[in-house]
Amino acid sequence: MTFRIIGAAALIVSAIISLDAKAQTVAAGAAAASKASEPPYDHRDLTGVWMQAGGGTLSKYVSFTPEYAKIFQQHLDAKKAGNPFRHDEGLCLPAGIVGDMTEGFMGIEILARGGEFLINKETPNALYRIFLNRPHKPADELFPTFYGDSVGHWDGDVLVVDTVGLKSGYWLDAHFDHIPNSDQLHFVQRLQRVSYDTLENHVTIDDSKAFAKPFNAVVTYKLHPDWELAEAICTNERNVVNDKGEPTVKESEAGK
Repeated sequence: MTFRIIGAAALIVSAIISLDAKAQTVAAGAAAASKASEPPYDHRDLTGVWMQAGGGTLSKYVSFTPEYAKIFQQHLDAKKAGNPFRHDEGLCLPAGIVGDMTEGFMGIEILARGGEFLINKETPNALYRIFLNRPHKPADELFPTFYGDSVGHWDGDVLVVDTVGLKSGYWLDAHFDHIPNSDQLHFVQRLQRVSYDTLENHVTIDDSKAFAKPFNAVVTYKLHPDWELAEAICTNERNVVNDKGEPTVKESEAGK
């Protein structure tokens, strides 16, 4: 009787293993079929219009230094009180390279020419260049900007982009929790086209003044070959920020 039970159990286990193997084979076949149906593409061809698949604040990844933890808490408290700090893009200022590549608002277009890539986002003033044929500028030639100095190189089929020379006084995610940063911000992207219509960006964000340690996130974009980016213009000359950092309206515009 015992041998029959053991034998039956062995048959059941064998059947489970067989079904699991069959399921894996079916899944692998489906993945291979999906891959085979993709149009041919070059893994190093990143050109086209891409839209981030999802988006959101980076704050869940961040560990602040004590000084910047206080600044961040001020932002959260002001937002909770219904009086959020100014919105850079709302004042016609760029979101900056980190926000543009991680927030998920509007499409981005990647263009290639010679020894560089150009990345443009469908928001005002959102254009930056990635140089493949030179090192970073010397320190005495760098001055802080929203998009910094971006230098790239290929690591296999991964485009590694190192960006320095980024300005302080704005935040990494203007649409969300307003993560503050200093002039020590350092942004590294690893862009890889993992399939015909999918681009992954493994980002590392470091700031020795603002963050207790570097943090990482993965951003995914989907290709939209039928999209064209529209002109993005910002002419907000009415809204300003007062000496308390509060959004208001120019006195000359208050009665209009």
